Amino acid sequence: MGVRLTKKDAFVDTALLQFIFPFSIKDGLRDELRAGLLERGYQPFTLGDRSLEDAYYGADYRVSHQQLERYYLPFTGSILFPDYHSNSVFQRLSRAIEEDYQLSLGERSIPFCVQSVDVVICPFDLGFVTTRVSIEEKLPYSLVLEFADRFRDLEDINSRDKHTSVRQGEHRYGQMEEFIFKKVAPGVMPYLETTDLDEAYYETLPYFVDERMFVVMFCRFAEGYAIDTVDIYRALHLDGMDESGESVIGSSNPDFIKRYCDQHVYDRWSPGTVYGANEHTFCCMTTTEGKRKRELAGGMYGELYYGLLLSLFHKIVLLKLSNNYSTIRLEIDKQMVEKLIRAITTLSAKYYFLEVASQLKGKELFKMIRANFGIHELYIEVKETLGELYDYQDRTNAKTQNYLLMLLTLYTVIGGIYGMNQVIEDLDGSINWAAMMKYSLFEYIALFVTMSGLVIGIVLAVVVTKQWLSDYLRRRNSRT
Repeated sequence: MGVRLTKKDAFVDTALLQFIFPFSIKDGLRDELRAGLLERGYQPFTLGDRSLEDAYYGADYRVSHQQLERYYLPFTGSILFPDYHSNSVFQRLSRAIEEDYQLSLGERSIPFCVQSVDVVICPFDLGFVTTRVSIEEKLPYSLVLEFADRFRDLEDINSRDKHTSVRQGEHRYGQMEEFIFKKVAPGVMPYLETTDLDEAYYETLPYFVDERMFVVMFCRFAEGYAIDTVDIYRALHLDGMDESGESVIGSSNPDFIKRYCDQHVYDRWSPGTVYGANEHTFCCMTTTEGKRKRELAGGMYGELYYGLLLSLFHKIVLLKLSNNYSTIRLEIDKQMVEKLIRAITTLSAKYYFLEVASQLKGKELFKMIRANFGIHELYIEVKETLGELYDYQDRTNAKTQNYLLMLLTLYTVIGGIYGMNQVIEDLDGSINWAAMMKYSLFEYIALFVTMSGLVIGIVLAVVVTKQWLSDYLRRRNSRT
């Protein structure tokens, strides 16, 4: 519910937006997805290729690869910026587009340019589709926010979305889902895992965070404009306009707005530049111009973009692991228990970093983002899950070992003492089949115990070998 604003709407002369869609990749199809993207003209992103510094961000903006490498600690950089192909690291594939479109909001149309698209393939069968959009036309701030809010809705959720469409000449895309997955990033949809949606009534896409894309927004106001808490609050909640075209805000309580901004805003360079983050938006609002403006925009495309991706990766993987634990059947899905233990341990040991950036700005910003995502609380919950799984596994293994020990003891005693003394002579060398026809009841029991003991030993050896080979193959696949 929005409240109409009384303050005069400011104008934004530059709006750079990135829309991030997280998705789950079908099991075992990561390499196939990557190969398909390469065939469609996507290019692997590496820091060593300096020609990519200004390839995907528009004519006026670039990302310094040297600065990007120095921004992150080495163990973080090795995951984010690998120089090799592996399923254990982030694999970014990008494609420049540079095409102009119109976003129709009913009676009003907003021109925008799609600069490029990324598909980032991550460990744990997770991926991100990032669509970069720029609006260079001077527009009212409310209209920019309305654009971002409409664009992030992949599906028509309410009546307002039904009047939203993307046009290019004679081509019209009625839903953002159609535009993203048929025009901007074709070829991705077949690899989206939709198993979790079998019982859903309305959703047709596998969302993790909510039913919309995550928004990364850079807005430049006229120099001298005073960015206040109302502007920041509206940016974080994408409060644009109501159906009559009036500017709105999602709260009428100034004290609440101030308290909210205290928790979600990084204002080290205020009033000229302010950053903000919540569960679905990360924004930078500034009044700077020239070189400083380009540096801030480059940071949103580079260093801060990767930090946000890593934070989203942590949150979604933790949610995914928590969901897997809630649906697992401990007594039946023993392999799933092993897989879940291995996944939680791998995340904790290899991917979950408390410190990711080497610079103070990055440390403070990412700390705020992680706090607003609730990542630490999710991590504690998953670690408790790991403890519970280990306890369950220990109890199950102890019980199994006790049963096995009792069985083996029984066969050792009966077969080694009773059985061997009764029938061993007839089994030595050439088997005396005629003698077995004259056995007594106790000799038949001894023969059964002796032969079944051999069969059980062979079966146990086969099971152990099969389990060892399966574990070995899983470890090798996880490394590659």
